[in-house]
Formats: sequence, structure tokens, C-alpha cells
Amino acid sequence: MYCLAATDNLLSAAGLDAGVTALANLDLQIHKGSANSLDVLRKKWIQAVDAEVPVIRDQFTLAIGVQATEVTDQLTDNLAQHREQLRESERSHPRAHRPTGEPDAPGDHHPA
Repeated sequence: MYCLAATDNLLSAAGLDAGVTALANLDLQIHKGSANSLDVLRKKWIQAVDAEVPVIRDQFTLAIGVQATEVTDQLTDNLAQHREQLRESERSHPRAHRPTGEPDAPGDHHPA
């Protein structure tokens, strides 16, 4: 009887050990599969991002080009306005804008 009980305990211990080992292996396989799935998803995500790079680069280049054109147009307009203001000012005050040493205009001569 003692032999039967000892054998039963031994089988139970062996069965428990085998069960724990099986569960550990199963958990390891699930974890490994899960890690592989995450790696696959990560690689797909990186590929999708990489595929978007040329589109984003083209949009950025276009936006910078448009912005540069707007800045150039604004500067051109500002310079044209400033040039016109200088011309108006020169018409209003012809002697004040003449460089030093330049002879007076024919109508500007005043005898001393």
C-alpha cells in the first residue's frame, strides 16, 4: 500500500512538473509569437512611414517655395512703394534730395 501511495505521489509530482514545464513552454511560445507579431507590426509601420517621406518632402518643398514667392512679392511691393514715396518727396523738395556737389537745377539758381 505504501508503495502504491509513494508511486502515486511520484506520478503526481512528475505530472505536476511536466504540467508546469508545458505551461512555461506554452507561455514562452505565446510571448515569442507576441514579440514576433509586434516586430512585424513595427516593421509594417516603419515601411508605411517610409512610404510617406517622399510625399511629405514634396509638400514641404512646395510650401517653402510658395512662402518664398510670397516674401519676394511682398518685398517687391514694399520697394515699389518706397521708390514712389522717394519720387514724391523729391518732387516736393527737389533741393533736399540732390547729392552734395551736384549743380542746382536750372530753375533753382538764386543769385546772392
